[in-house]
Amino acid sequence: MKTFMKRVRDFILADMTDKLVREHQKDRDLAYFVSLPDHTLRITHRGRVFTFFIPDADRDTVQRHILETRAFYELDILTRLRDQVSVKGRVVADIGANIGNHSMYFTGVAGARFCHSFEPNTYARSVLARNISDNNLEQSVKIHPFGIAAEAGEWSFNVVRGANIGSNSYKSGGDDGIQFLPLDRFEFDDLALLKIDVEGMGDQVLMGAETVIRKFQPAIFIELIGDEARRAMPILRDMGYRIADEMAGGNYLFRHHEHSETR
Repeated sequence: MKTFMKRVRDFILADMTDKLVREHQKDRDLAYFVSLPDHTLRITHRGRVFTFFIPDADRDTVQRHILETRAFYELDILTRLRDQVSVKGRVVADIGANIGNHSMYFTGVAGARFCHSFEPNTYARSVLARNISDNNLEQSVKIHPFGIAAEAGEWSFNVVRGANIGSNSYKSGGDDGIQFLPLDRFEFDDLALLKIDVEGMGDQVLMGAETVIRKFQPAIFIELIGDEARRAMPILRDMGYRIADEMAGGNYLFRHHEHSETR
């Protein structure tokens, strides 16, 4: 009995210690964030210095992660993607670019020749523009102030999540006047990778990009959560795509069956 009670006590103490350490680290990160000149963080990755403007790191999930890890958001996933899909010298499209984390990685690390970055959220797009400018990537990244959907139209915020400016969702119509267009409206001379992270609208993006997808058969890296997966999977299958890799956080890599082994 004494041995059992000692184990319980040790477990409780270890858990309390771990929580205290985590809280202390959060306090240190917050203090570091406050001390950052102009809320700008510099990190080094693969021998190159990148500058992240993270003005909302005290409350935004993505920016906070960049601050805490001193690295790209979802770096392990991006590295895994880069190992499977070569975009060097080619074109990528970043649908739901948020503050530019992935666009910066595709052009600054993976060597993409050009990235079309789509972000309908005005505030997120302002941070995106700052990050692209601060890293001298203006010649490699074009920012498009639109969302991507099956048809052109004006959309409004459906759910606004203050803890993550990139996790806002949208609904057709309303009074916000946010412009959405099909990806097929845009001119591409190449497309090696289509990245989609649009908070439940993945099927809308795919339906509005069918011509581009069938023409270039790009690798498709997409976040699919819950019912979104049920709607999007048949569209991808109909266009000849199969799952090549399933990663954390509902992220999937799809490849056209003509280009790689899939499952």
